[in-house]
Amino acid sequence: MTNDDFDFSALSQEEKEVILSQAKIVQSAWRFLEEFYTHGDLEACWGLMDPTLRLCWAQWWSGENASALKTDGYDLAQTAEDLVEHGDSHEAWDDFQRVILREFRSAFPLDVDQAGIGAEPRVIAQDVQLLYVHVKPPERGRWKPDETSLVRPLVLRLVGSEWKILNLGYDQIPEPGWPPKLG
Repeated sequence: MTNDDFDFSALSQEEKEVILSQAKIVQSAWRFLEEFYTHGDLEACWGLMDPTLRLCWAQWWSGENASALKTDGYDLAQTAEDLVEHGDSHEAWDDFQRVILREFRSAFPLDVDQAGIGAEPRVIAQDVQLLYVHVKPPERGRWKPDETSLVRPLVLRLVGSEWKILNLGYDQIPEPGWPPKLG
């Protein structure tokens, strides 16, 4: 079957519901990836991210910059919490944003215009799903059996009625702490 042969109306109701539910997740993922990679705008991403990931990234950055922050009179735990709560209005935001974008975009490079997201739902926990963002989709839009692809894991969690980014680059639920556990 090619993409031209796909007929949504020929699917069962259950298959249609799975596709429609996945569409919301994939839309959230694309919005985040576009802001993070294409626009390099962590401020625009902040509301698209799960609070747990925001805290983990703030803790990671605070830990990596502990010496400078302490010299400037910052308390690491309070600074991380303040970054999560106040986002771009925090006085350390510009440095935080610059470092987060540089480090995560370097560790998990991706050209959003070339990327593709796998369609198969992968449930990690209740209201938590894993998407694989393929660095380059296969020719003609379909993978052959046993074909490999370079991917960037993206974990999303349902928060209220919205899917939020819970982790980037790792296929598990992050855990806040000193240091935070991302992967």
